Amino acid sequence: MLTSENNYFEVNTVGDFYSIVIFLYNSNLIKFSIEEKNNIVIEINPLLSQYFDITIENEIIKELPKYELFIQWIIKCNELKAFIKALSDKNNPIAINVINEYKEEIELIELELQSQTQILNQI
Repeated sequence: MLTSENNYFEVNTVGDFYSIVIFLYNSNLIKFSIEEKNNIVIEINPLLSQYFDITIENEIIKELPKYELFIQWIIKCNELKAFIKALSDKNNPIAINVINEYKEEIELIELELQSQTQILNQI
């Protein structure tokens, strides 16, 4: 959670971690891709990378509950972005329906990821 007194992110639970990652992704501050063996690559927005040094070891992330669901979320988000980018007419009713279906699936995954209450230092 972002606190106004200390201006830092407090990450206590797995859900907190996923919430921050989702926020950063939705704010276009980070991008994800997946390499072989389900290794996640995190790319920081170049405008911000000079100010932040974010290193998250894949082995640590892989130990988190719902890691496979997190992978699904990344895949769905990347598929949606690619679909929208490929559209010639973003107002096409069929395209709008597909976009909305993707968004619903992504939101359901986000809710499940964010609901994880396991304490991080106990994992």
